[in-house]
Amino acid sequence: MLKALGNLLRAEQQFEAAFASYAQALQIHTEIQDALSVAADLLEMGRTAQMAQSHLQALELAEQALTIYRQIEDRWGQALALEDQAKALLSLEAYDAAIAAWWQAAALFQAIDDEHNAGRILGVLQNIQSQVPPDAWSQWLAAVQADAEGLRSSAVAAILSAQSSDAPSQT
Repeated sequence: MLKALGNLLRAEQQFEAAFASYAQALQIHTEIQDALSVAADLLEMGRTAQMAQSHLQALELAEQALTIYRQIEDRWGQALALEDQAKALLSLEAYDAAIAAWWQAAALFQAIDDEHNAGRILGVLQNIQSQVPPDAWSQWLAAVQADAEGLRSSAVAAILSAQSSDAPSQT
């Protein structure tokens, strides 16, 4: 019920109210130790943050969801979290990391035979490819193929670390 309310509020661009609804659901799911629902709540909160132009918060929430999805070995959830991370990384102009995250998401969708979502993500990558010089795309592709997880995770860690070091101290 709270998730549905959050979805409705987000669709109406009432981002603070949507976020609060998802946060209430998150609290309940955390209390009952429902990891799958906790991860889903974090994704919804991240999507709301992304729509509200809070890209750092969206990135952080997607990373938290990804961690949980990996712990419970939910590859579809991992792919969704990586896709959401890619969108946040793109908004933060971390292009290499965004491409790596989309690449990982497409690979996971393919691994679970979700050809629709894999094709959709590959379409995003083809769109990016069409907008950059071929030599730049070749460099990105080589880096991603060599170590997509390392490229993505190190960029996420650096961005989130910079965010926390920029935060005012609580003294």
